Amino acid sequence: MRRPNEPNEPNEPNEPNEPNEPNEPNEPNEPNEPNEPNECVSW
Repeated sequence: MRRPNEPNEPNEPNEPNEPNEPNEPNEPNEPNEPNEPNECVSW
């Protein structure tokens, strides 16, 4: 029979993460130009 495995050594604790910097606000979008009217097509 095999002998039992040796226990693992405990892991070192992780270092805490640095906080994220806040995002800069987005610039507002420019308004869309109005669409041109469709041409009437006679069938």
